Amino acid sequence: GVIALRKSMIALAAAILAVAGFSENRTSPENIPLSSRVEGIFHPSFFVHPRITTAYLTSGKLGSNRPVFTFESGVRQSLGDFGYFGASSWCKNDLSRKFIDQRRDWANEIDYILYYGYKWNFAKGWALDSTVRYMWDVCYGNRVSSTRTLNEWRWRETLQTPWLDFYAQIRTFIRPVDCGALRLGVTKKYEIFDRVFITPDITFYGGQEDWIYYRFGYYTEEKPNYRIGPTAITAEINLSYKPTDNFEMYLGVGQWALVTHELRSQMKARKGPLGRRDLTYALAGLKISFP
Repeated sequence: GVIALRKSMIALAAAILAVAGFSENRTSPENIPLSSRVEGIFHPSFFVHPRITTAYLTSGKLGSNRPVFTFESGVRQSLGDFGYFGASSWCKNDLSRKFIDQRRDWANEIDYILYYGYKWNFAKGWALDSTVRYMWDVCYGNRVSSTRTLNEWRWRETLQTPWLDFYAQIRTFIRPVDCGALRLGVTKKYEIFDRVFITPDITFYGGQEDWIYYRFGYYTEEKPNYRIGPTAITAEINLSYKPTDNFEMYLGVGQWALVTHELRSQMKARKGPLGRRDLTYALAGLKISFP
């Protein structure tokens, strides 16, 4: 009796599921061949980003007042509702032989990057894009000392609104130094004509005392009283043209300046072309993607 009733209930449930499954759209995932489902899930996009600047700025510091060429390339894979992940590399190349005695001018630094991100669209025109990166910064061209590899984490939060985008990035070195830095900025890309865009950007840089010493050093007999806080600011504006969804070219101009009395005093005392406190620079680049 009880066993027969259980069997009848199981048979009835199976029949209901079978009818429901038959009545579903035949294009549901279960009815799509495995190869097609895999192809739909695994669809990476690739990108390259060559760029030339008249000076090299690195995290608010003037690294070179000579032209440099940077090249970034990578791959990104969407995870649907679970975000996205990818890998990329970034390479810096000096276009001037001014520093040939100190470092080689081509591929003197290559950064290898792994990252994961998630974008939360919580309202119309509003989103929060969160990204974490692990980086290996390999200084192949450092001829002052032995070749160094820097390891670091970078966390970035970008709040996108219909009017402005606000971003914050925490940069934490874990080898060979243990210190952190903060980057805050506001930007937005506006379409002023058909496929013509203008992008203003203002960025503030700062960090811990150890990070400031590591990045800037000191050049006076008396050691400066570096404190945690801001170090520099950049203001930049770019004009770009995007004839297709996969190709964009841009030109830009920017202004960099140190913002604290201690840093400006140290750079004033520094000898050589890098002892500057302000700098105007220009840039140009391409953004190409292969979906």
